[in-house]
Amino acid sequence: MNIEELEEFKSVVCELLKESKKFKKLSEKSSNPELSPKQSEKARTDTNWQAMHVKKLKYKAHALAVDVGIADVREPVEYETVIFNPSSFHAYEYTPDKPKCLKG
Repeated sequence: MNIEELEEFKSVVCELLKESKKFKKLSEKSSNPELSPKQSEKARTDTNWQAMHVKKLKYKAHALAVDVGIADVREPVEYETVIFNPSSFHAYEYTPDKPKCLKG
């Protein structure tokens, strides 16, 4: 572990907290019964995209936490490619970051 790894971990965790708050606000907005159908659909879509972004940050934060020694390595299946479907028209493959100890 070195200072650069700690700084990167801190940065990712700060971004994760900020983006999680944004997700919570979007989620609250999307459940507002006063929205028109079009506004409601947009709010739900925005929430889904934000959820994808937060999940990616969680993967990254975990890998960095393992690197700095404050988390355990997960089972190998947890680092396999996942598919995100933030909307009915989009599908994205994402391969989570792996801790340095699992990189070949």
